[in-house]
Amino acid sequence: DMVLSIDPGWRTYDDYLGALDAKYRRNSKDQLKKLVQAGCTLETLPDPSAESARLHQLYLQVHRNASLQLVTLPEGYLPGLARALGGDFSCNVIRRNGTLLGFVSVLRDRNTAIGYYIGFDREAAAEGLPVYLRLLHSTIGTAIGWGCTSLSLGRTALEPKAALGAKPQPLSVWMRHRVPAMNWVLGGLLGAVTHDEAPARSPFKAKAG
Repeated sequence: DMVLSIDPGWRTYDDYLGALDAKYRRNSKDQLKKLVQAGCTLETLPDPSAESARLHQLYLQVHRNASLQLVTLPEGYLPGLARALGGDFSCNVIRRNGTLLGFVSVLRDRNTAIGYYIGFDREAAAEGLPVYLRLLHSTIGTAIGWGCTSLSLGRTALEPKAALGAKPQPLSVWMRHRVPAMNWVLGGLLGAVTHDEAPARSPFKAKAG
């Protein structure tokens, strides 16, 4: 899992930007500038059910490109999750001329914010719009706003998450098959799964002393 530790001194997303070194801070601001110049805005969607069809379209554009697809969410999943979690759920979206270009869902589990399902318009990304990267950054603002101490970003797209300051942490998985004999097989299969190593990145300013 790629996890970003939230500095207790960060009260806003701008505080996070201020902690970055010049190169990474400039990259982040350039992303925002590109989107603003293209007429895009970042906002929190108060009611995902009002845009459920479009959210599902964007989710499928990412999901269908994944090499491993264990489950496909139905259209009503995110609205249902929002109703169930209330203030522990956020749906951050990028919009252009009224049309959603991307979204990321964020959950809160005690002191941890979790960057959950994401979706974005691949044609917009092909135009050079940094929709995915800006959505990742938006999860940091949400985590800080919630007063969380860490942000879990998952184990895909290691390079951009490392560039945010996230570090790899080991995960444990517990599985039990309904057919007892299959548990032995599953153990062997899981042990054979390979994964990419996260790149080492140090996007923050060096601390004095």
